[in-house]
Amino acid sequence: MNEIDFFVDLIGDKEVKEILKVFKETIPGNPNQNASLNSKKRHIRSIFRGQTPKMNRRRGPTSGKGHPFYIYLTKKYKASIPNIENMEAEDLFRTFQNQKNLESSYRFAQALLHFPEQTREKLEHMIRNLESGKDIFELGYKLETEEDWKNHFRKTQRYFGSQVVKELKEDIIGYFDEEIIKKMDVLNDFTKELKILDLKDNVIELEKEYPLYAIFYSFVDTHPEEDQDILIAVMLKSITNLLKINSEKIDKKQSIEEVYNKLEESLQSIEKKDQRILDLSNDIKGMRKNYTLISKEKKELEKKNSLYKNDIKKLEDQLDEYKELYVKQLKEIEKEHEKQKKELLEEKQNLTEREHNLKEQVKDVTSEDLFAVVYSLHNDLLQELYSEIPTAHFTDWKAFKNEIDQVDTLFIQRNYMTTSQFFKIKSEAKKLGIECITFNADSPKEIMDYIGYYKVKRRHVK
Repeated sequence: MNEIDFFVDLIGDKEVKEILKVFKETIPGNPNQNASLNSKKRHIRSIFRGQTPKMNRRRGPTSGKGHPFYIYLTKKYKASIPNIENMEAEDLFRTFQNQKNLESSYRFAQALLHFPEQTREKLEHMIRNLESGKDIFELGYKLETEEDWKNHFRKTQRYFGSQVVKELKEDIIGYFDEEIIKKMDVLNDFTKELKILDLKDNVIELEKEYPLYAIFYSFVDTHPEEDQDILIAVMLKSITNLLKINSEKIDKKQSIEEVYNKLEESLQSIEKKDQRILDLSNDIKGMRKNYTLISKEKKELEKKNSLYKNDIKKLEDQLDEYKELYVKQLKEIEKEHEKQKKELLEEKQNLTEREHNLKEQVKDVTSEDLFAVVYSLHNDLLQELYSEIPTAHFTDWKAFKNEIDQVDTLFIQRNYMTTSQFFKIKSEAKKLGIECITFNADSPKEIMDYIGYYKVKRRHVK
C-alpha cells in the first residue's frame, strides 16, 4: 500500500464526493452516482494514478507535483502550518499526535506535503496503527525531559522567539476598522520619523485623528530595527487599547440591541392586537354571511321537505314489497337446506353400514392373506377401513418398501402416475420377491371396492 491507497482509505463519503466533483469524474456504469463507497474509492485510486480515460486525455507526465494526487493535495490542503519553517518532521508528527480532533486525512496530507520522504518512511507504521484502531500518528515520538518539552514548545508555538512581533502584527491588523487601515500609510509616513522618546510627546496630537492602537501599531511597523523587547511592549499597548475599544463597542452594541429588542417586542405585541381585532372583524362578517346563507337554505329545505315526504312513502312501499319477497325466498332456501341435510344423513348411514360390512369381511383374514397396496389417489378412509393391510401413496414408496418385506403381493394403482414412476416401483418390488398386480381406479371408492374384492377372492382361492 502506498500513500495514495492509504489516503483514500482515510477519507470519508463527503470528501469522496468532493474529489469526484473536482476531477469531474463519474463511476462507470453508475450515471446516477448511486455506487457504493468502496466502488467510489476504487475509482478515485484510478483518478489519482491518472488511469481513467478522462485523466489520460487531460494530463501529462505523472511525476512530482504534476501528479493528480499531489495536485489535489496542494489545492485542498494548501493552508500553512504555524512555525512550520522551524519544525523538523518529528516535531510535526508529535504535534499531530496531540491533535486527534483533526481529521486523519487532513493530518496525513499536511505531513506528506511538508515532509514527504519522512512521511513515506513512517507509512508502514501508520498502516499498522490504522488496522489496530490506533491514531495513525502514534509513532513513538515522546518528550522525556523538561528540556524536550521546552524545545518542542519553541518550535511549534507562534508567539515565541524572534517571530513574535511579526505574528502579533499579522493577527492584530485583522481587527482594525477598514477606515483606519486606509489611513495607515499616511500615519506610517509620520511615525517612521519618530524615536521611542518622541512617541509619548506626539501621541496626544496624533490621537485627535487616529486611535491609540493604530498609532502604536504604526510605530512597531515602521521600526523593525528597534529592540525586540521595546517592540513587544509597544505592541501590547496597541492590543490593550484595541481590546478596550472593542469591549466598549460590544457593550454599546448590546445596550442598543436590548433597547431594539424591547421596541421590537412592543411592536409585535401591538401588531398581534391589531391582527386579533382584524380577525374578529372578519369573523363577524363571515358569521353574518353564513347566517344569510343558512336562512336561505332553510327555506329551500322546507320547500323540498314536502316533496321528499311523497318520495319517502313510495320508498317505504317498495321496501315492504322487497321484504315480503325476501321472506318467501328465505323459506324456500331453508326447505332446500333441510332436504339436503336429510340426504346427507342417509348417505352417512349407508357409508357406516357399508364400513361395518367391509370390516366383517376382513375379520378372519390371516397373515397368509396379507398383501400391500400402492395408490395414486389420496384416500384417508382406505387406511381406516383396511388397517391390517399396508397401504401407501406412490410418493412415499421409498420408505414404504422397507415395511413390506413379509408381503407376497403388491397391488399398484396404475393410472395417475407416470410410466417411469410405475416401472421404478414395480422393478424394486420384484427385487424384493413381491408379485405385482396393477389396477385402475378413478375414485377412492373404486380403490376400496377393488381391495375388498381381492381380499374375498384371495381368501376363497386359498
